[in-house]
Amino acid sequence: MAISVESQGEPKLFSVRVRGDWAGGVRTNVWVRSFDPIVIDEPAMLGGSDAGPNPVEYVLAALAGCASVMLAVVAQEKGMTYEDAHFDLVGTLDVRGLEGVEGVCPFFSVVKGTIKVKTAASDELFQSVVADIERRCPVYTMMKAAGVEMAIRWEKV
Repeated sequence: MAISVESQGEPKLFSVRVRGDWAGGVRTNVWVRSFDPIVIDEPAMLGGSDAGPNPVEYVLAALAGCASVMLAVVAQEKGMTYEDAHFDLVGTLDVRGLEGVEGVCPFFSVVKGTIKVKTAASDELFQSVVADIERRCPVYTMMKAAGVEMAIRWEKV
């Protein structure tokens, strides 16, 4: 999907849809477009059968994937080439929020990690690409807007 920056007037709305079915316990099978179902479950220590990642692991995976997509888009827009990118992210949440403890946030309080990009680009160009990614990545900006501390270090390698 090409992203056009030329149309800044009228909204260009894009909707996504998922369908899900409870599969017993804390497991859910979710369908996106025509793909095989995504299995969402919890590890045994949280009452699941460990048949798939849990919802917040998928959120973190979505962040890595979204940052990767935006890296490709923004790098192309700005003429930056790169050979490789690696994402190592850790999200931390206080489980008391899931348990219903009043005043404790149930989602990530912080996401930390490193994104390493193999590129020969100048530091200035690389930092410009990173700034645009952090401003335009839907998952990153959604988490930031929710008050999640985004302690992600971008490294040029």
